[in-house]
Amino acid sequence: MSSQHQNIAVLNSIQAYINVYVEILSPFYNRLSIDVRQRRNHKQLIVSDLQILALMMFQIERRTVSQRQFHRETVTYGIKIPERSRFSRRCHDLAKVMKTIRNNMLQRWTRHTAYSVIDSAPILLCAPVRNMRAKVFHDVASIGFNATKHLHFYGFKFHCVMTNEGYVAGYEVTKASIHDVRVAEELLEQASSS
Repeated sequence: MSSQHQNIAVLNSIQAYINVYVEILSPFYNRLSIDVRQRRNHKQLIVSDLQILALMMFQIERRTVSQRQFHRETVTYGIKIPERSRFSRRCHDLAKVMKTIRNNMLQRWTRHTAYSVIDSAPILLCAPVRNMRAKVFHDVASIGFNATKHLHFYGFKFHCVMTNEGYVAGYEVTKASIHDVRVAEELLEQASSS
């Protein structure tokens, strides 16, 4: 009997956590056009778009990469969610909405940005010993050099522009051989548009 009470406590805390996301997202979601919010058959949805967006944010915060695993955990906690394939499809359909909401949040919260910092980080696809023999993503990845770690690596580079308040204003993933200067102009455009 005591184990049931523990499960109920976990269930309530997770539902409350998701409700916090719903409260944060709802003013931004309500500002979207009516075409997005009130599409065909929107009243027949069992789980609203706002709840799906909150679940997407919860998945990001939990750093669960696999949507299948996240869906399984969410169902285990007893949270109302569509079946896995429909949930994946709705998340995919709402990706553009999430990007729009993210840009609106950045505009609201980064009004008083004093400065921005641009940096990059390596994304290694194999151990440095295998750089010349690696075949994963051979048509899009390349060999680059990370000066901070004094390391030649095979993979990609993650370029990011961050405000002084800690918000990521823009990002891009490129080949490892692309220098930061070649991406800086595009990152600054992303930061100014958001």
